[in-house]
Amino acid sequence: MKMNKPSWLSNMTHGVFWSAIALCISAWSPVAISHENHQHEKPHSEKAPDQYSESGLEQLLDKVMALQYLTSSETDISGLRKAVEEYTPETDKDAVRRQYGLARVQQHQHDFKAASQTLEDALNQAPRDAGLLLLKASVLNNLGRYSAATEACKKLLGLTNAAVVTACVVDTRAQQDPEGIQTYYGDLLQMVERTQGQNSTHQIWISQILAELALSMGQPVKAQQHIQNLTLSAAPLSAIALWADIQFAQDNDQQVLNSLVTLTEDHVFIDDALLLRLAMAEKFTDSGSQWLKAMQQRIAQRTAAHNYAHAAELAKFYLYVEPNPEKANYWAEVNYRHAKSQMDADLLAAAKTLAADK
Repeated sequence: MKMNKPSWLSNMTHGVFWSAIALCISAWSPVAISHENHQHEKPHSEKAPDQYSESGLEQLLDKVMALQYLTSSETDISGLRKAVEEYTPETDKDAVRRQYGLARVQQHQHDFKAASQTLEDALNQAPRDAGLLLLKASVLNNLGRYSAATEACKKLLGLTNAAVVTACVVDTRAQQDPEGIQTYYGDLLQMVERTQGQNSTHQIWISQILAELALSMGQPVKAQQHIQNLTLSAAPLSAIALWADIQFAQDNDQQVLNSLVTLTEDHVFIDDALLLRLAMAEKFTDSGSQWLKAMQQRIAQRTAAHNYAHAAELAKFYLYVEPNPEKANYWAEVNYRHAKSQMDADLLAAAKTLAADK
């Protein structure tokens, strides 16, 4: 029997891309690495962990940036982090770039406190680096430190264009004050319209924020319009997950299943966020249990490895795909010990509600 879709979809999305301020863009000053938010080619398979130490800074940073895209195999994140940590920069500029890369890996592992400290050290050396400030705001959002995140956003004034500053502030305030999302959405939309033509470098990221806010307001058609030019095969994982959630909200479940199957068919490893949505689409369309079993296997692997960076996805699985109050609450609590954004708080509340209704 085809599953009746629950009413959680509009609550699942905000924060789906880890407060994507810095994970999906790099508004680099001359101090930092030049890597813009463009439609990205599929990265090659990662090197074996013991070869990371042979890589130069450029190669290491390229691998760090590739973490947000589809990869053919699961990256050895710990090995990559160790290589970045141990890299000896030759110049002050390279030292700052190394710290930025390290902070991104730390954020990817949900080691937000470490990422915050790494960025603090980097900003002591390069206080006007826009990329560092954007990532700092994102990490502070992950920690639920919204006032400090807003201050980081305000320091962007004069360093990047007004739409980027507004997007940074809006993303933070929308998490801090979910009741005001409609106002924040309108503020960002007006700014984007006023700065039309100036935002090409950051267009994908800003469009994602607008789409995420529109979906949070229960307007999936409007959300879809904001990302209608997105090329899934070249998009960040966060954007693909957001696209899937927008399609779910419009009951385009078969389209999600077909598109994600095609998108991931040549990849040995499928990211947890996409594997979760494949399982969801499969259940919504009553299409068997292939992806359900794959997600169950992934959860077993994460559990055995004590890998808590994906705890949010595991909690969502036990909330929305294979309801299990105890396991949903367990993983939501594990996630909240590491991440305290509004999305993480909402996830924990949903898990506790499921447990209370048991």
